[in-house]
Amino acid sequence: MTTVFVVACLPRRSTPPFSCVLVPGCHRFVARAVLLQGEITEGSESEIRAAFFVFAVTREVEPDSGNLIWRAVEMSMQGSMLYL
Repeated sequence: MTTVFVVACLPRRSTPPFSCVLVPGCHRFVARAVLLQGEITEGSESEIRAAFFVFAVTREVEPDSGNLIWRAVEMSMQGSMLYL
């Protein structure tokens, strides 16, 4: 289950302030670095890590059509850890 936070943002380059939605998430991946020759230089084939991040998205009016669209305004990597 994902928790969504609604906050007020005031970027320096934006007038008036706009609201944005913070969407946290977690992505699991196999952590390894592989050379073109196929040799694993870091990690292993069985090392699974979890990365935690937060996206800030906002709704904007598309100038051409006037439709509301979602736009990612910020992405923050919170860290990663070994996932067992």
